[in-house]
Amino acid sequence: MKIRRYAETIAAGNWHTIGLKSDGTAVATGSDNDGQCNMRVLRDVRDIVAVSAGDWHTVVLRSDGAVVAIGNNKEDQCNVDNWRDIVAVSAGDSSTIGLKSDGTVVTIGGNKYGQCNTGDWRDIVAISTSSGDSHTLGLKSDGTVVAAGSDEHGQCRVGEWRNMMIYVDSDRLESVKSGTERRRAEAEYRRDEIGAELEKLNKELEDLKGMSSVMRKLAIKLSIKKLGEELKRL
Repeated sequence: MKIRRYAETIAAGNWHTIGLKSDGTAVATGSDNDGQCNMRVLRDVRDIVAVSAGDWHTVVLRSDGAVVAIGNNKEDQCNVDNWRDIVAVSAGDSSTIGLKSDGTVVTIGGNKYGQCNTGDWRDIVAISTSSGDSHTLGLKSDGTVVAAGSDEHGQCRVGEWRNMMIYVDSDRLESVKSGTERRRAEAEYRRDEIGAELEKLNKELEDLKGMSSVMRKLAIKLSIKKLGEELKRL
């Protein structure tokens, strides 16, 4: 049986559980001591596409790239109202991580171990933060992994990891606007377009006859030359 990786639709926090329903709403159960299961707020949030549960707070991602967070906010981990263009979220103990559509990562909250030091990360396609909030991981489009935070037990020693499995669904691929995989997909698509254009132009060139077609022939040959040069650059 093949198992496909989907956006996170269920999440377990320290003492609470979050679920994403097929209608784009969320359900919650468990401890609500810090408001992490506050259904009065969650029931008004629509078009949810992913959920994540920190130890004491809950984060939900909407289809428009906005993020909503509820629960414990002692380290400002729920101050995500201004986040935009987010395609994935991950909640730690006292921090919140967001993956942007351009392959960069935004963080907010507790940074005791440097787990929020992700400002120089690029070409990221997936993120994860530890439940203990000690470190954060990012999977790059080339299959390598980056880490930030505590390395007390060697948990950040991922620099030599290569060829890590990448699964990005079609919706995520459309929203990731930079990175190696995105550029490769765009280049491949353009190659196919150029191939179709060249085939059409060559056929038209073969069908042209007579002196009246001289100027058209020159125009077609120029177009073929330009397309060939573009193809070489891809």
